[in-house]
Amino acid sequence: MGISHQQRLYGQLLVDFANAVSTDEAGLKYFENIRKVFGFTDYFVVQAKDNFQTLKAFNALLKSKSEKCCFDFILKKADIEREIESPISGDSLEYDVYSKSFHFRELEVPSTEDGICIGYDKYTNKKLSVKKLREIILSDHANPIFKLRQEDVSKLILALETLAVQIRALKDISAERYKEISGLLPRYRNMMFEHGFIKKWQADLKSLLDQIVYPDPIIMNPYLDNIICMYNKIPKAEVFLSSDGTLKEEAPFKEDLLLNRENSFDTLLIYDGPISYCVIEFLKDNGNVEYLKKCRFCNHFFIAEDSRREFCYEPKECKKLFYNKDRVRRMREEYRNPDSKKFKSDYLR
Repeated sequence: MGISHQQRLYGQLLVDFANAVSTDEAGLKYFENIRKVFGFTDYFVVQAKDNFQTLKAFNALLKSKSEKCCFDFILKKADIEREIESPISGDSLEYDVYSKSFHFRELEVPSTEDGICIGYDKYTNKKLSVKKLREIILSDHANPIFKLRQEDVSKLILALETLAVQIRALKDISAERYKEISGLLPRYRNMMFEHGFIKKWQADLKSLLDQIVYPDPIIMNPYLDNIICMYNKIPKAEVFLSSDGTLKEEAPFKEDLLLNRENSFDTLLIYDGPISYCVIEFLKDNGNVEYLKKCRFCNHFFIAEDSRREFCYEPKECKKLFYNKDRVRRMREEYRNPDSKKFKSDYLR
């Protein structure tokens, strides 16, 4: 009977995501496949790709080797600042490499003398010298859970001062350009969060698809339970009467839902829901697994037209390359065999 067009679309989304050689490729191809699977508009693909931050596009914002080096210093600086910030009742701690002072937002909790909170918490912007911040961190007023030892504070502040010297030593990085590069940090963190999530999904899918192809008992896959849970949370698709008088089922996802990136949770939903849906819908028909293949040459997954196929389709030449490689191997073995009529001593070297 073969595999239906819709089931093939589910499978294609999964194999393209697993096969992608980079998270950039995985994300961009994913939105194209989402449009095909759920019948979305071309606008969805354009907008989704615009919203998706690629590593390539981000790296292009850093126009020189010095700017890339400066950003690496900024990343290290931000890690140290978070560690110093932990014992303080505030956030957004930042060491100014030019004024050599700290800026942070101090949390103020209005309360009565007996400790009862009144009103609303508020933040006040503060500027502190290195000496003053050291006193605050080492004082009894610092958070006892995260309290740092004096030698730890000294090491962290020294590391920040060293980074500041290295940043100021970058001759083609002005104070204004440094500020612009520093402003890329929130964007970078959001991007890396999403790309890390994509990378994890890729690894989980490869593990699952491997089990289906070989096959191992799919019930033992550690990721399938989570995928089933995510699938079961997807609202049931609504059925409607179309203009041609036939019953049709609405897509389980809306375009605007998958374009929403207001917070990190929305970003997770962009991938969790559709991928889980495609996995379960593909596996619900046991006959589909016969068409999921792993190429004998390149090890990429693909959805076959014929369940007996073992190699990728054109334009990849996996079948030709595989048998050429196998033929060369067999020829070498024959040429190296002294008992063979085709024996050649040159092949022993």
